[in-house]
Amino acid sequence: MIIRVDTDNNIIQVIEVGDHPGTPDCYAVDSIPSDVADDIFSYKYVDGQFVRKPDTDDKHAAKAKEVKIAFLSSTCKSLIESGIDVNDEHYSLSYADQINLSKLATQAVMLPSLPIFYHADGKLCRQYTPDEILNISQIAVAWVTYHTTYNNFAKAYIKSLHDFTTIRNFKYGDRLSDELQRQLDEILETTHIIFGEIIVDPFDYDTILYPERNPYRNGFYVPTPADINPV
Repeated sequence: MIIRVDTDNNIIQVIEVGDHPGTPDCYAVDSIPSDVADDIFSYKYVDGQFVRKPDTDDKHAAKAKEVKIAFLSSTCKSLIESGIDVNDEHYSLSYADQINLSKLATQAVMLPSLPIFYHADGKLCRQYTPDEILNISQIAVAWVTYHTTYNNFAKAYIKSLHDFTTIRNFKYGDRLSDELQRQLDEILETTHIIFGEIIVDPFDYDTILYPERNPYRNGFYVPTPADINPV
C-alpha cells in the first residue's frame, strides 16, 4: 500500500495496489489502522506515523453540525405537520391548520353557543362541540410543544459536541446529555405526549470526510426540508 502526501505531509492519495513510483512524496506502508483508514484525509504522515491534523476535526465537525441541525429542523417540521390522532380521527397540523384550531378554540371558550364546524383528514365537515374542539386543540398544542422543544434542545446538544462521529450518529429522538435531558424531560412531561420513534438521518456524512464523493462539487450539500421525508 502506498501513501502519497503533499509538501506539508498531508495525505492526499492512497494507492492499494501497484509498485512504488519512486518519488519522495510517496511512502510504502504495510497497513493502515482502521480508525485512521475511516478518516484518512484528516491525517498527515510524518516520520512513519499517522498524525491527525489539528484543524480537521473542527472543520468536519462544524459541517456535520450544520447538516445535522438542518435534519433536526426538517424532521421536527415534518412530524408536527403530520398531525395527531384524536378519537380515531386524524388531524393534520400545517401552520394554517394550527391557526384555524386556535381560532376555533378561542370561539369555543368565548362564544360556546355559536356552532363550530371543522373536519378531520379525509372526512366531511361537521359540527363539533366546544369540548371536542378544545380537546383537539389542546392535544395539537402539546404535540407542537413536544417537538418544538425537543428540536430546540437537540440543536443545543449538537452545538455542544466536537466529535464528528458522535454528531454523525445522532438521530431524532435520541437522548441528550444528562443535564440537557433532565431539563428537557421536565418540559416534555407537561405535554403528556409519548413519542417513542427514533428517526435516522439519511444524509451521507462520508461526503464531508471525502468531498470527492459529493455530487455537489462546489460545496457541501445541506439537505432541505424537501429532501428529507422521514414520516
